[in-house]
Amino acid sequence: MFPLAASWRREEVYNWLMGHPRLEMEQSPDQLIWQAGLTTSNADLTELDSHWQQHIRKIVQNFLGTPWLPDSVASWLLGNR
Repeated sequence: MFPLAASWRREEVYNWLMGHPRLEMEQSPDQLIWQAGLTTSNADLTELDSHWQQHIRKIVQNFLGTPWLPDSVASWLLGNR
């Protein structure tokens, strides 16, 4: 999948691919980091996890006590990470 060519006709995509200078460097945009052969540091992953935890807490606070977030789901989001 090439996001640039998402709206192109098939012939346009094939013509573009024939002249693509580094086709082997292309990666699917939905690959996970280890599938793409990339690496990241543990510090980066720890920081990312911290940001997600903060985000989850904010979302739970916004929807706690509403019909859109059952208490059991809120409890799981806050406690079972």
